[in-house]
Amino acid sequence: MNPLLEIAEVSVGQHYYWELGGYELHGQVLITSWVVLAIIATLSLLGNRDLKPTPDGFQNFTELVTEFIRDLAKTQIGEEDYLKWYLF
Repeated sequence: MNPLLEIAEVSVGQHYYWELGGYELHGQVLITSWVVLAIIATLSLLGNRDLKPTPDGFQNFTELVTEFIRDLAKTQIGEEDYLKWYLF
């Protein structure tokens, strides 16, 4: 069998569940969430460590992403309410 097809195979019903403090946690979701959180935190720290009044390079990209999310929240939630949900 082609190795790429084996990687893409989905196993229905086989999931990792962990018991923690009386709660059942879905392992794949927890691991994926922590990996994404680590990537976002790393990119945020790298993009904001040497701030300049006129952004260039990676700082320019992080400001673009920040403004995109702000504008998206403003159009979806509304001008008067978006600041409650969009804190930065």
